[in-house]
Amino acid sequence: MKNIILDSWAILAWLEGESQGEKVKDLIHWVDGDRSLDLERRIKNLIGPSKIEEIRLFINIINLGEVFYILGRRKGEEEANETIGEIKETPIEVIPASNSLVFKAASLKVRYSIAYADAFAIATAVTREGSLLTGDPELKGLRDAPIIWIGG
Repeated sequence: MKNIILDSWAILAWLEGESQGEKVKDLIHWVDGDRSLDLERRIKNLIGPSKIEEIRLFINIINLGEVFYILGRRKGEEEANETIGEIKETPIEVIPASNSLVFKAASLKVRYSIAYADAFAIATAVTREGSLLTGDPELKGLRDAPIIWIGG
């Protein structure tokens, strides 16, 4: 099983049609059942030769909330609500913020100069024994969880 945790940076890159967001789109299509050889090659280039047949995608509810407020400010709350609904229709699983996850994120925030929402993305990757998919320069070089880097 390969667990991949998406942060808000990755989701917004996908939603805004950025080149880095194509990698998120590829993962969503793969997990949704598209098994084309070209897509398989791109997925293996992104995550390596691990068992790509068993990829699961996650986002923490805190990071999904961050996507909502960023979209809400840019495009209005109605469009933000619609977009969140569309995200929930994808194979991305939403992880709730349990007490243990809150304190894991808070512990990361104590140790690093990162946004609190970013701490939740990392904490989710740690607790799900997964890799964080991001291009957020603030997270480059963190070692608490493996990072799949999609930034420029």
